[in-house]
Amino acid sequence: MKAFKYLVLLVSLPVFLFAGETGKLMGTVRDAKTGEGLPGANVVIEELKLGTACDLDGSYVLINIPPGTYTVKASMVGYRTVIEKNVKIRADLTTELNFRLEEATIMTEPIVVTAREAVIKKDVTSSVITSDREELNKLPVETVGDILSKKAGITVDPGGGIHVRGGRSGEVLYLIDGIPVLDPYSNSLTISIPQNIIRQLDLVAGTFNAEYGNAMSGVVNIVTDEGGNRFTGNINFSAGDKVSNHGEVFEKIETIDPLSRTEINGSISGPIVRNKINFYIGGRRYYDKGWLYGQRIYLPTDQYGEMNGDSAWVPMNPSYNRTINGKIAFKITPKIKITSSTFYSYRWWKSYVHSYKYNPSCLPINKRLGIQEIINFNHVISPKTYYSIKASYSYSPYEQYVYENPYDYRYKFWHWYYGSGLHFDRGGVSNYWYKRWTKTIMGKAEFQSQVTKSHLVKTGIEAKRYEIYRFSMYITNPPDTTEDIKLTFPVDDLSILPVNDTV
Repeated sequence: MKAFKYLVLLVSLPVFLFAGETGKLMGTVRDAKTGEGLPGANVVIEELKLGTACDLDGSYVLINIPPGTYTVKASMVGYRTVIEKNVKIRADLTTELNFRLEEATIMTEPIVVTAREAVIKKDVTSSVITSDREELNKLPVETVGDILSKKAGITVDPGGGIHVRGGRSGEVLYLIDGIPVLDPYSNSLTISIPQNIIRQLDLVAGTFNAEYGNAMSGVVNIVTDEGGNRFTGNINFSAGDKVSNHGEVFEKIETIDPLSRTEINGSISGPIVRNKINFYIGGRRYYDKGWLYGQRIYLPTDQYGEMNGDSAWVPMNPSYNRTINGKIAFKITPKIKITSSTFYSYRWWKSYVHSYKYNPSCLPINKRLGIQEIINFNHVISPKTYYSIKASYSYSPYEQYVYENPYDYRYKFWHWYYGSGLHFDRGGVSNYWYKRWTKTIMGKAEFQSQVTKSHLVKTGIEAKRYEIYRFSMYITNPPDTTEDIKLTFPVDDLSILPVNDTV
């Protein structure tokens, strides 16, 4: 038996992991006839009731804008109002929007224009692929892994790991609302993220800006939805099965079960108090019966050539996944907002092992839980300056065993387990038993200000605290019968566990 405990405290100064969650809008408002700037002209994002007045040269800047598609209005006394629709704001990017107003001596109807997204983005210094809500709703995708698998330069290994430009799966940094969501033990994603909660997803592949830390091959930056002043909702259901005409290779693959794979997901969002408190709730349930079959000729308790199985064909790679996500946003004042997010995911699966084909009951079970809590305080000092303070908590346990109770008497048949891929198992069971969990507590503060038209200043500080528990053993001497003894995990004091390598 082996048990380990790690405690790591990390402080980063001044800028690490400060990925952008909001975008910036800037441009000029000029006289359509003379081309001169119009100082004092008003520019307002109608959906957010967020605006500013132009400087002496007619230029304006708005920062801290949530990503999305908006309607922007420019107006001034003595001029005809211009309304630009379909203006896209991207997280961590600048959208340039210029207005030219015509003089008007009497009240006239505003000019409505549909904006076009710039082909060349001047502030993009790395390879970035952006997907917004409109694009994701058109794609046949349900999770972040599905989205990334359809991007150029991305490969997915048989275990579902994401590789960016040939790098390892553990070299990708995942961020949700500016917070890293990685298990510090395996450097893998701690939670499953469904598509319906994503407002914008950015894939940065190479040449990262200084604000990204702990990334080697790629960065996946996700901004989640927080609802709005209009109630919206959706629910989707799908079902199916895998079919092949190569029955000589894949047993039972020609048998069609329309409910072998089922998935249901949905979301609802809207206002609790209009213009003050918004919410978003979403969830997903996925079950796959499996498509790689084994025949239960032997049982884990068989020995000395016994064949006590029922010869039934059973799937050897089933999987189950459920996620629940929620977010609430509270505008205390027009300039102060607090958001609280909760992400929960649970996954259960078995991995196919060819040597267990005729003893499928000895396949280990894998279980993984992910919980992430994020609180964000955002204060806009002026249209050009704001700061935010964030705190997050993450908990991610993982388990692997054949029987959860280490005192299960069936572990006594481990002597008849081969554990080799050179031949088929004929009874016995793996006696390996493994559990671990990690906790991450994180706090960060960020300050951002548009000092001049061409200079944006970012700075911040970040602190992390890791706790990692790892416990593994080989069970070589279980009791003759299963006693009603349960080993709870995680435990606060590992000293209560047996000190020997046997149970």
